[in-house]
Amino acid sequence: MVVSTAFAPDGRLWRVIAGHNHVYVDHSEDKGQNFSNPVPINPEPRAIRATSEDRPAIAIDESGRIMVIYAVAGSSIPWIVYYSTSRDGGRHFSPPQRIVPHARVKTYQAKLGAAENTFYLFWHQGKAASQTGSSLHGAVLSDLSSPPQGRIVADRQCECCRIALAFDSARRPVLMTRFVYPGVIRDHGLIFPSEPESPVIRRVSFDEWHLEACPEHGPALAIGPRDRVHMVWFTQGRNRQGLFYTRSDDRGKAVSDPLPIGNPGALAGHPDLLARGRQVVLVWQEFDGRRTRVKMIRSRDRGRTWSTARVLTASQEAADYPFLLAWKDKIYLSWNTEADYRLIPISE
Repeated sequence: MVVSTAFAPDGRLWRVIAGHNHVYVDHSEDKGQNFSNPVPINPEPRAIRATSEDRPAIAIDESGRIMVIYAVAGSSIPWIVYYSTSRDGGRHFSPPQRIVPHARVKTYQAKLGAAENTFYLFWHQGKAASQTGSSLHGAVLSDLSSPPQGRIVADRQCECCRIALAFDSARRPVLMTRFVYPGVIRDHGLIFPSEPESPVIRRVSFDEWHLEACPEHGPALAIGPRDRVHMVWFTQGRNRQGLFYTRSDDRGKAVSDPLPIGNPGALAGHPDLLARGRQVVLVWQEFDGRRTRVKMIRSRDRGRTWSTARVLTASQEAADYPFLLAWKDKIYLSWNTEADYRLIPISE
């Protein structure tokens, strides 16, 4: 049921699909109406680890090269993240390789993105049992013939919450992730990993959520014109509870007052964001006891004011998290349920 998607520069929609023992890739040339025969990525059966929070990912760069990452459950090592690439439009994929080639190193969440002709790969990497949280590593891959050369970009991450990734106007990656702050406080921070001297990290949520476990509920991030950063996250902190939106015009030094989103009584959560020009679209899911519903609000003034919420789609079947995609000036909701896959255009 866990499916991740990405548009290629030619408008083809690519999916990576997690099965029990294999990861598959297919594509659609008619915006999700029909899909090609799936291509298996891992030739040998492996115990694929895939949850809505911790999922395979796919990215396509501007030359059409494809990269897939996915996690495999181990025996002595909890799970290991692999990557595979295609240079021939998805007809063939390279033999999967570990992003961390050391046998005793465990990896957790991983995030993949592409900007121009470069792939950016980030992952949580295990630490000693006495230390809290994991460390976030990153690698930049332009030449796919060389393995990733990872470096630490931040420390003390909540290892089971998904990482949010967006690119600024200079096509540099920006990350949002849940940190473990002193006192076992789980709040969020922005990371700018491409700074010349060292990554810049700024705390952006101050909910004071004390939790001795990982909530497995990661944030969403988008960047609009003039590098306005839009952020959404979930919290059960001392200062606020529920789903909240905020924005920043100075790379996280100052943020707007958090705006509550959705109905906490319907378990509003698992958001996604997308910014195009002055438009910002925010989706999340709610559950009314019978159906899972994907709801949306939209801003046309860069996040200053928002529309009332409306339901985009719903299902009585078990469902994956909602995600937003863009191709050219069109925005789509990508949603997978046990019954079907849906690519829903979000009209103007």
